[in-house]
Amino acid sequence: IFSLRQLIQKSIEYKIPLYINYVDYRAALDSINRDFIWFTFSHYDLPAKYSRIFQLFFNNTMSAVRHAGELSEWFKVKSGTGQGDIQEPLFNLCLNLVVHAVKQSTNIGSGAVLQKNSSGKDETIFNTGYTDGIPLLDNTTEGLQKSTNLLSTKSACG
Repeated sequence: IFSLRQLIQKSIEYKIPLYINYVDYRAALDSINRDFIWFTFSHYDLPAKYSRIFQLFFNNTMSAVRHAGELSEWFKVKSGTGQGDIQEPLFNLCLNLVVHAVKQSTNIGSGAVLQKNSSGKDETIFNTGYTDGIPLLDNTTEGLQKSTNLLSTKSACG
């Protein structure tokens, strides 16, 4: 939050337009496709034994809901990582892959220009990454909309 606040203050101070769209992923923790988790392990060349450990951990996961003191029937959980669990960093790893895929796209907005470097080239920032959300940044509404649309498309893969 500190870095985002600093960006906002500096954009006001230097009269640089800044548009922000915070995409909250907290609810997505329970819906991420587990096959995408294994794909992410492979993409980052993580040892296969870690993938197998987590696959075994998630295999045959069961859950029940307690409401008004009553416990529902147990049901199989086939997606998600669980919020607040030790495996939550898996979701963050997947989210990092999604952001990387968005950044690599040619359809993305340019990001928010912060300053010119010594060679006169723009220094930009696309997002400031949070644990369970992504604040997208751009200097134009059009660029922010492009980035948001692409993030939505890439997120649907996971």
